[in-house]
Amino acid sequence: MSGTPYDGGGIARTVASTRVASSDELRRSTAQRLRELRAGGVTTVEIKSGYALNVDGESRLIDIASEFSDEVTFLGAHVVPEEYVKDREGYVSLVRGSMLQACAPHSKWADVFCDHGAFDVDESRAILTSARAAGLQLRVHGNQLGRTGGSPSRSKWTPRAWITARSSVTTTSINSVRQIRWLHCCRVRISRRARTIRRRGACATVAPSSPSRRTATRARRT
Repeated sequence: MSGTPYDGGGIARTVASTRVASSDELRRSTAQRLRELRAGGVTTVEIKSGYALNVDGESRLIDIASEFSDEVTFLGAHVVPEEYVKDREGYVSLVRGSMLQACAPHSKWADVFCDHGAFDVDESRAILTSARAAGLQLRVHGNQLGRTGGSPSRSKWTPRAWITARSSVTTTSINSVRQIRWLHCCRVRISRRARTIRRRGACATVAPSSPSRRTATRARRT
């Protein structure tokens, strides 16, 4: 509430707690959250992995998620885990290889966090190329923490990708939004959180619409 920018640091803490949680604990917490969402009128819920960041852990999260929703997203490329900090290439290969193979059967989507402190554009492109070859539909978190180039570039080579503007809209430029607008994207979504965080400068918004009605607007300066 004080306007402190999000820096992604909480991911590592959640990974640590998720790795030690039992499968029953994860099921109970998921069921409770779904009850709360349904009580609020939510009818469709996407569940992502991305909080184990190893083959067995990600596979476990995907399997549990598939018990609760058909909208399951493989997010092994959330951040590089501590044990691979000195071997980024090795982790990218792991995500594209055995981790993807273990998670793809029960996943509908693949997502990559393309941003500062996570994965660069080339790494993201490699991971999503493998995911697409495995039959998954694609999502991207990009430009949430900075202008990393993830926002327009992802659209240039993933013509049927859904772009999660929850990430891209936070720091993206108006020029990037114009590029997204005319590329072959199905939909761009903006999060309520991104619209309420106090930040100086313009915030770009892309309205959810069909491919034939892609529109871009410039949000009011905060």
